[in-house]
Amino acid sequence: MTSKRVDGEGRQILIPFHGFGPLIVRRDGKYHCSEGIARVVRQFVRALADEKFTVIVTSREQDVARVYGFLVSGVEDVARLQILNIDAVEDSGASGLEKQLFNTILHKAKTLPILAFHKRFKSLLKSGAYLSLMKSLVTYFTVVIAKVGLRLRAKLKTSGLTPIRPIAVGYVDRLNADDTISDVLIPHYCMFPELQALKDKKVTLYLPDYLPHFYQGSLEMGSSRENEEIGRQLSTMAERVVTNSAFTKEYLPRTGLNIAAEKIVHIPLPFLHEESDEQEHGTDAVELSLPEHFVFYPTRNRPSKRLKDFVATIEKANKQLKKMGRSERIHGVMTTHLSPGAISKAAQPYVTILEELSDSQLGKVYNKSLCLLFTSEMEGNFPTQITEALNLRVPVVASAMPLVVAELGDVGDALDLQKTGDIDGYVDRILDILDNRPSVIEKQATAREFALENFAYEKFRDRLCEVFIPSKN
Repeated sequence: MTSKRVDGEGRQILIPFHGFGPLIVRRDGKYHCSEGIARVVRQFVRALADEKFTVIVTSREQDVARVYGFLVSGVEDVARLQILNIDAVEDSGASGLEKQLFNTILHKAKTLPILAFHKRFKSLLKSGAYLSLMKSLVTYFTVVIAKVGLRLRAKLKTSGLTPIRPIAVGYVDRLNADDTISDVLIPHYCMFPELQALKDKKVTLYLPDYLPHFYQGSLEMGSSRENEEIGRQLSTMAERVVTNSAFTKEYLPRTGLNIAAEKIVHIPLPFLHEESDEQEHGTDAVELSLPEHFVFYPTRNRPSKRLKDFVATIEKANKQLKKMGRSERIHGVMTTHLSPGAISKAAQPYVTILEELSDSQLGKVYNKSLCLLFTSEMEGNFPTQITEALNLRVPVVASAMPLVVAELGDVGDALDLQKTGDIDGYVDRILDILDNRPSVIEKQATAREFALENFAYEKFRDRLCEVFIPSKN
């Protein structure tokens, strides 16, 4: 008998998402978010709605419009996406304005580098906007104090000096009492600690990686006693743990989360970039600001990304071009600020930071670039940057990190992967692309075909929905 999966008609799945609301921006009439997990959740919502599930997503009151606008873009039947305003069901205490102010400060403390303030100060001082400068200084000192508090809190919890308790909030109580919601899909192992209080729900945990396993003791990479305890508790509660790579599926059982191997489901991610007709028409300010020859790496600043290698590659490529008597210069375009001193004086004129790119702008930058320069040493899933570049027929220069090698197998030869941290290898590849870009794209065609087939949305949708409604004979 053939196997057939029934659809999700009549089933409701809740996805906590309120932690991502402040990260969503509206630009050119559309909603965008640079946070990778938020973009994955958008694919979760799309896939589940396509299979007739009703998806309920949590949001803070001030973020409802942004959350809905961001997630609904890929949903064909919009009635299948609902937003649960958790502020409407939580206990009253602080006013809505106080909550919004606190959440804004906390978000900035967690995500905004101090360097961003320094650049704004210089700009305001130069323009004579002294009132705005004073306001920025107040915000600056508030955020600095919050950063110190967050760091101290993390250190205390890492040392075991503070107790760890589930946070009881109103929306979890409401969720526990709602029999119409059968499943909860948790998209981050430590971002929603209050869900440790869930009762009588089928829990699926999305766990693309657990990088503290490789970066033990690194607060920047999420290594803390508190996070590990939350992750272990949610992993224990979960009936299934979804991850995106065979590499991660293999190492997760050996981490401090103690996940049973039989729980783990491997579902490769689809192409996350939303294609738009806007990419084909018109020129915006971002496109006009791009240098003639540049390499691109859209990512956040994390130790695992090895962005110093990205900068060092640009500097060395230009030294080599100068030595060869050539006039071209290679620039680097990133989507994140680096810490002071991370960019050498020689490289500074050749580094451009473009933050909060829309999907349309992201596509334009990819298409204008010489190549993707992917310097990371560790990822949780097959790098979305590589699938984006391949899909857009942009050459890829990448490190041969274990996950990429494991997923691509022999197809990886088409990408001519370099040893992690091999600046000379990166430079050689970039200079080859500078002279022979069309032939490099042709050479990488087999990798592109592999990515299009194995990371297709339809496969992702079917595998995800199998988690919630297994095939039946």
